[in-house]
Amino acid sequence: MKFITSSEATDTPFDQIKKIDEQGIEYWLATELLALLGYKTWKRIRDTVERAKISAKNSGVDPAIRKN
Repeated sequence: MKFITSSEATDTPFDQIKKIDEQGIEYWLATELLALLGYKTWKRIRDTVERAKISAKNSGVDPAIRKN
């Protein structure tokens, strides 16, 4: 799959690390998000993601479903 990165002038740090694939779908790399959000290790973010999944399930949302 060929990827296109965004080179537009941006306002936020999240916009600055945003990627856009050839279908125009935006995505972010986990390693770049980790640094931006101040996480030092994968374990800390993994725990956060697991808590978010539990919260989603408790709210009736299936965290395994990807929406485009």
